[in-house]
Amino acid sequence: MKIEQRTYKDFRELEERPTNKRGKKISLILPARDEHKTIGNYFPTIANLMNLGCIDEIIIADSSDDNRTIDAAMESAMNTHPFSDLIYSASKNGQKFPIKAVNVFDSRFTTTFNGHKPKLGEVPGKGRAMYLGIAVASGDILLFLDTDFYNIDPRFVYGLAGPFEDSRTILSKATFELEDTYYEVIDTCRKNGEEVASCDLLLKSVNARTIAKPMMKIIDDELGLFPGISDFNGPLSGGCGAPKEVWQSLIIPTHYGIEVSYLMQFVDKFPNGHYAYDVNLGEVVQDSQDAEGSVRMAKNIISTVLHHIRSQSPELYATFASNPSQFANIYLRHAADCAVHFTDVERMNLYANIMQDMLNDGSVMNTPILPALNQNPHYVGSEEQVIHFANQATAESIKRINSNSVGRKTYRSEPNNEAIIPTSIAFT
Repeated sequence: MKIEQRTYKDFRELEERPTNKRGKKISLILPARDEHKTIGNYFPTIANLMNLGCIDEIIIADSSDDNRTIDAAMESAMNTHPFSDLIYSASKNGQKFPIKAVNVFDSRFTTTFNGHKPKLGEVPGKGRAMYLGIAVASGDILLFLDTDFYNIDPRFVYGLAGPFEDSRTILSKATFELEDTYYEVIDTCRKNGEEVASCDLLLKSVNARTIAKPMMKIIDDELGLFPGISDFNGPLSGGCGAPKEVWQSLIIPTHYGIEVSYLMQFVDKFPNGHYAYDVNLGEVVQDSQDAEGSVRMAKNIISTVLHHIRSQSPELYATFASNPSQFANIYLRHAADCAVHFTDVERMNLYANIMQDMLNDGSVMNTPILPALNQNPHYVGSEEQVIHFANQATAESIKRINSNSVGRKTYRSEPNNEAIIPTSIAFT
């Protein structure tokens, strides 16, 4: 796989002109969990991209325990042109909604998870939200973007969509400054005369630097299992895109390991003759994981990498399982090259111990993995029914918002006319 390094500036003209999609449709999937404070800002920000045809469908794939995130998203869409027009037209004419809102706890989608039904009260994981988004999407190309960005900007979307004007593109992946390109933070510290080791801005990239990057180096340079994967700037990305049929061919870890998992699967499936774009989308402002969250994410990454090593080379995995310290020492050797903050070494030692524990007790065998959708017997042949359920769920959200909006504006059906969505909605 050939990796092209670009920045959002290379695609900036897509703010002013239609994207050349060669007759294909693009779905933007927004995985979310308790993002009601930020997700409402997304629709006004990307409205012009929808007008220009950069994207054709938006899906809120929610894993929250309540309705707040979906309601914040849908209310924003219902008050923003052109989304309001599209919602009204779809409901009036009995068409499929181009803005869909689905929740992983919705019982209508239980069987879709093929035995991995999420339970209320437990964090279901980003992978489940992405999986459901893939299942209900109707686009030919599916883009994913995290929903916790305080500085949401059109560049985050057109930077992911732009690479698909190149017909060779099989993957578009975001890289973010500070999060992934931490060496720029080091340069800034040095220019300002600050001590790098105590520069807490480096904590924004802590898991990318201390676990994801070293692990990608190991499986590429040391083990030769996924050649070229270490050439990606940011293994942990809140934005990516690929053709729908490719997403449907991937196994999906239910947790944060999805981000390293899809990269490993892409370089394995498309070794030659395909292009991936690693696009620097600039700085992103979002809340950092707390210490407990960072460790939980690291555990997900470790178990996912070990799972793929076991699948790719059972003999090699057996070697590491029989001598866990061997793998941990390989990790520490590669991780040492990335240690810059004074807390990094302690964190890396913790992660090395986690690796040894997983290899000792075989807990990697319990990594919850969702099957490729194109091999999921509960999905294949039921695609239209799943999309129908998504339309039902969306209609219910719209009715709920309308019922809570009595006496005030709900949304605009046209630039100068207000309308209320009907309470009775037909579906095709």
